[in-house]
Amino acid sequence: MGLDAVELVMECEDRFGIELPDSETERCHTVADLVALVLTRLPRRRDGCPTARAFYEFRRRLIDEGVPRRRVLPAARLDELFPDRFRFAWARLRARDRRLPRLVATASADRFLLGLAVVQVVATVVGVILVWAFINAGAAALLLAASLAIAIIATARGTPFHRHLPAGIATVGDVARATANPHHKGDSPGERLIAQQRVFEQVRDIIHGTLAVPREKITLDAHFIRDLGLD
Repeated sequence: MGLDAVELVMECEDRFGIELPDSETERCHTVADLVALVLTRLPRRRDGCPTARAFYEFRRRLIDEGVPRRRVLPAARLDELFPDRFRFAWARLRARDRRLPRLVATASADRFLLGLAVVQVVATVVGVILVWAFINAGAAALLLAASLAIAIIATARGTPFHRHLPAGIATVGDVARATANPHHKGDSPGERLIAQQRVFEQVRDIIHGTLAVPREKITLDAHFIRDLGLD
């Protein structure tokens, strides 16, 4: 095994956190052989913790929402990840994953909204009567229509600002524990295919950096010696 091959194997071991025995790497003649070997040395996902799996899935969704990866830690508070748009972001997240808990309203918030609605109704009635009596019916109708529009907007947009996560759900880790599936039986064929593609992409990056070979030449059926110039 030449020095380039040794460096390539060591880079793979470091990248994936595995050990590749010489007896097995010597039988790797193509990129596909190396990818297959790496896959056999990786721990099986079915033996993993359901909570950890749920955390990684939720982290991907948070990153898709624009949250920096380094901020998505198990102890990170959800309301601090979206300080200005938490309720709307949560609605989008829940639309993609119905396992996420619904936002709930506090009793004080409900009482506040009810009191606000009563005040608005009383003010509207008084205003309509006064406008009708001292101006004209058209102005009164316009006032009533404007009041109804304000009420609809307040109900549709104002109510979510008084909602929060249910008790016991405050951090990313809480969501992972709440949505973990303890009965998961392992990777589906589609998930395995995705894992294979990801390993291939990382192996291709390693080969490109180690051998300085153009990426387009690094295909699964590429032979290390004939096609990639490995010594």
